[in-house]
Amino acid sequence: RIFGFVDNSYWLDIGTPLNLLQGSRDLVRNTFIAPALDRLKLERHAGQYLAMEGAQIAAGALLEDGCAIGRGAQISKEVHLKSSIISDGAMVLEGASLDRCFVAAAATVPKAAIYADSYIGKDEVVSLIA
Repeated sequence: RIFGFVDNSYWLDIGTPLNLLQGSRDLVRNTFIAPALDRLKLERHAGQYLAMEGAQIAAGALLEDGCAIGRGAQISKEVHLKSSIISDGAMVLEGASLDRCFVAAAATVPKAAIYADSYIGKDEVVSLIA
């Protein structure tokens, strides 16, 4: 027997890092309704980014196209983030530019670093493109 179920809910296979970034971007840009977010203490900024409680974003930083900033993360001045996830406690230092990147918890992105389609860990940077 085969059974089916019709559902109009948002669904995305997040089995790849780039799809995870897409899902996060869709969440931040309000592509779908996520009632669970209403219980969290976070700042939303017109679909450009959301920041969890305790995140610090310096004046002069540009965050766009659905970024998610974790608890206690620090974004320095003159940083440009696009479609990226910055995990809890991570730091992105002055002048860095990230496009479609995932920064691991407690990792640090160096000053003026430029990365695209990358996973940035404490001790490594890995391309998300196979």
